[in-house]
Amino acid sequence: MLDLGYGTASRLLEHCPPGVPRVLAALEPRPDPRTIFEIADLAGPLRIGPFAVETFELPHYVPNSGVRLGRPGLTVAYTGDSGPSPVLAELGRDVDLFVTDATLQGPAPQTRPRYVMTAGEAAGWAARAGAKRLLLSHFWPGSDRSVSVAEAREVFPGEVLAATEGLVVPI
Repeated sequence: MLDLGYGTASRLLEHCPPGVPRVLAALEPRPDPRTIFEIADLAGPLRIGPFAVETFELPHYVPNSGVRLGRPGLTVAYTGDSGPSPVLAELGRDVDLFVTDATLQGPAPQTRPRYVMTAGEAAGWAARAGAKRLLLSHFWPGSDRSVSVAEAREVFPGEVLAATEGLVVPI
């Protein structure tokens, strides 16, 4: 079969940290994820299509890699679920769009370790990184996203958006 870096004709290519296929199979065993996805290790740096890909290990209770996608004139970074970490400043350094975990609202909990962030923390890391725009994601069900956006705007000087179903962000 022809493989153009996007998977084969029968399965989609999924780049992920080690252990993720096992987690997927435990969450949704039927059909077996390996019959849908062609699993590839997400270990950077690598190229996927036109993008240079770098990965950054981030704190979460299961393996989690932040991903930075770049091509000339455009860079996007994504944290997935992540607790606060200095690595976030490196992941989001000067990106055009930084998509970050913003699960929590209000003051940051003092518990350690933590595997999710507040909107204010996400905004702080985006500001430190020099990101141009911030897209908050990974909200708890029922969270008022306008509250998260307001909290992030107190910290981040650029445009702040909240992920919603069907949102398209021109970049």
